[in-house]
Amino acid sequence: MGYQHWPANFSEEIKTPLLEKRTKKKSLRERIPARYVLTFLTFLGLGIQYTQRVNLNVTMVAMVNSTSIGGMENETSTDDCPNIFATSTNVTRDYKEGKYTWSPSTQGVILGAFYYGYVFTPLLGGRLSELLGAKWLLGGGIFFTSLLTLITPMAAEWGVGVMVALRVIVGAAQGVNSASMYAMFSRWAPTHERSRLLSICTIGQHVGTIITMPTSGFLIQYDVGGGWPSVFYLFGMIGCLWFVFWVCLVYNTPAEHPRISKAELIYIQQHLPQTSAGRKFFLRTCALHFGKSDGSTNPLGPASRLHDNVVTFSRSVCVMACRSDVITVAFIVSSGLSFWWWNPPLWGLSKNSN
Repeated sequence: MGYQHWPANFSEEIKTPLLEKRTKKKSLRERIPARYVLTFLTFLGLGIQYTQRVNLNVTMVAMVNSTSIGGMENETSTDDCPNIFATSTNVTRDYKEGKYTWSPSTQGVILGAFYYGYVFTPLLGGRLSELLGAKWLLGGGIFFTSLLTLITPMAAEWGVGVMVALRVIVGAAQGVNSASMYAMFSRWAPTHERSRLLSICTIGQHVGTIITMPTSGFLIQYDVGGGWPSVFYLFGMIGCLWFVFWVCLVYNTPAEHPRISKAELIYIQQHLPQTSAGRKFFLRTCALHFGKSDGSTNPLGPASRLHDNVVTFSRSVCVMACRSDVITVAFIVSSGLSFWWWNPPLWGLSKNSN
């Protein structure tokens, strides 16, 4: 029959009959941990961030009038190396010619403008995460760039200068996201899960790039929603929709989360590191960004225009390679300074250290 009167120091878990324990259903918040929801939304957010970063590399082909640009280049070209791939036959394109007569050099300036804003703001990302909260910095940055993505077709109408300025602002807004992501997971990810959760988030960046290319090409080729402007409208609206879920489901720390289970909260708090090897983390972060920013994004601009002008592609690759080295070094330095800035106790400047 069991005890009729339980001692006062017995917990409710002990008092619960074994059969009831086995049949008791777990609540939704117990089946889906809050840290996994954060990881999934960060995965989607970084994917959306990359769709907004690389979509211009595809739409640029449809935005410009290649026939008009080719005619002007033939009249003024002084290249020592002739275009041996040029033929006298007419080329049939699967998409409508654009109305912008931007030269290849102008296109390169527009495509590269993103990185001139991107390399400077990681320095501020960590500190702003402390002041504003990583939730609002990461989510607000993607939401802001989503709004800028929506007005990109309008910016193109206003001129090259406006287009360049918009891309610089987009790059600056996305530059803070990496530092804010690490700041967020330093409070949410247990030590033995941290590498796995951050790896899942990082995969989202590459998934976003993979999805952007065929989706943009499909919208442009079949003139869906007006052609190339629909690419910016689609990814901009997806980013705004993602921000709604981010605001409702994500919090800066586990203690602030109203729906986290008590067991998960205790588990996270018990497995957060008190100290860390800051220098090793700095080197891993630099290596990650070196491969991610330099290897997966920079070649997309010239590669998307390969079929239009092979000689232009060759020159663009050379210019991009030289520029990418400078950008990569600047990004590594700024990322490292960001880490040292937002977490000084890790390198021996805590108030308790003597």
